[in-house]
Amino acid sequence: MSATWWGARTFPCVVGACVLPLLAGDRASIARDMSSFELAALDMAGTTVADGGVVEEAFAAALEAAGRPARPAGSHPHPADDPLGYVRDTMGRSKIEVFRALYDDMERAEAANRAFEAAYDEAVRTGAVGPV
Repeated sequence: MSATWWGARTFPCVVGACVLPLLAGDRASIARDMSSFELAALDMAGTTVADGGVVEEAFAAALEAAGRPARPAGSHPHPADDPLGYVRDTMGRSKIEVFRALYDDMERAEAANRAFEAAYDEAVRTGAVGPV
């Protein structure tokens, strides 16, 4: 897996985390390129934030709240066959993307996503998530 940084350079990604190496002799151009960033989005779970399995617990709570997803007719295999297994296999992906794959119904996917966010927010609020 790799990621394009600022549309021009490609760096390897390891377990969903992309590392921007400081290249010897190219520090000035990296500093110049980085000064033009307006937004950076980082997946921090497991790299800088220890969640102790809270993400998976929040997914389980969301699946319970939205109801077990059903396999659409004629689709073998389907993420709905093992929802938590699918969650584990897709860890690091957008949560709503995972719920869209599990549920054919967008309203249920969005309800599951809201339930996930509420469960995770509660875990953060109660101190179940902390620095690595």
